[in-house]
Amino acid sequence: MVATPYLHGNSEPCPACELRREVVARQVVRPLAPCNVCAGLGYLTFSDAEIVQRTVDEARRLYWPQFEQRVREHNRRDP
Repeated sequence: MVATPYLHGNSEPCPACELRREVVARQVVRPLAPCNVCAGLGYLTFSDAEIVQRTVDEARRLYWPQFEQRVREHNRRDP
């Protein structure tokens, strides 16, 4: 499975393209060459491992404290 950049959170902006966009005034008018970093896409796709790691980190941040709270409440109710 290949990570797709079209899903929200599966890519980040290409820093090289951002730097190129900052240069507004040009001395010589010529067609832009594609970016060497992202091949002109404007974003960098995360690897499958990076997507899984970010998902796990976010789930741990959001859901783990509530899970622990439910376990504590359940243990208080049981004799």
